[in-house]
Amino acid sequence: MPVIAHLDRPGYRYASPEFGAEFLEAVISGIPEADRGGLPWSRVTRCAGCTLPLDSPHSEADFFVSIQLAELPQFEVEIGMPAMTCGHCGTVQMPPSRELDVHRSEALLQAFKAADVGPG
Repeated sequence: MPVIAHLDRPGYRYASPEFGAEFLEAVISGIPEADRGGLPWSRVTRCAGCTLPLDSPHSEADFFVSIQLAELPQFEVEIGMPAMTCGHCGTVQMPPSRELDVHRSEALLQAFKAADVGPG
């Protein structure tokens, strides 16, 4: 991940002021997400690839997302999280869940903290 080292103290800072928000958006849009729709009493989870109903159990998967942000070299992020695999087309995707969005965002923030990378 491209970062800029601090000269006056330990740690690193974002490569640009917009990096944090752009990075998070790129990761979120780079992971396929199953769709949950239908009437409240008959909700169906559909595959992000072929749109057929999913019935696979939840498992864990590593998602690899290529990130290309303005004026920075392309890099890849690996994130492990709950996943569903379509039995029809084989698409591995995250389950449809607002709760996962919160956990995914928190995991990325914790990764930045652990690597001592921040905005300033």
